[in-house]
Amino acid sequence: MPYMLEQYDNLEPTRWSWWKKVFSKDECQRIIDIGEAVGMVQSKVGGGEDGELDLKQRNSYQSWLDWNEELDWIYKALAERIEDHNKRFFGFHLNGFKEAIQVTKYTEGCFYNWHQDSGATNRFRKLTMVINLSSPEDYEGGELELFGGDGGIMSKELGNMVMFPSYEQHRARKVTKGTRYSLVAWIHGPRLV
Repeated sequence: MPYMLEQYDNLEPTRWSWWKKVFSKDECQRIIDIGEAVGMVQSKVGGGEDGELDLKQRNSYQSWLDWNEELDWIYKALAERIEDHNKRFFGFHLNGFKEAIQVTKYTEGCFYNWHQDSGATNRFRKLTMVINLSSPEDYEGGELELFGGDGGIMSKELGNMVMFPSYEQHRARKVTKGTRYSLVAWIHGPRLV
């Protein structure tokens, strides 16, 4: 994968950061169309594509977008924001993208209960970033929520990104109406001690 990231002195990481309008409305729709064309499959838990089906923990659909020249514009936009936010807010040692990015689809009744993106099967994930690809008027519910502290409900605005350490507990609340799409990426680095 391209886009190896520069290293920074270690800061005391913040809980989360955000960036407005990473992608335009047309770009968000283009990403949704690419994800749908690749093919949506039932989401799994605990290990990406090799995880297990657990509909009590997670009920959603996803597709995986491996880096290629046609998708370079997505990876490049993400890498630029990651580098900036890591320098200003997190200070992690990062290696870059080591797995495909994910387009996730939450239809009515879909959710993802409280979880962390790093752990026994994903211990090298350092930062998680989530970009809302749907307009807020396209769905109800489905909010991204960080657990406790200064976390809370993240913005539902189209094209906005939230980034947080992958060890932070978070969830996607149940969609009660419509369909929510998001783009999810994980940035890897040396294992946290």
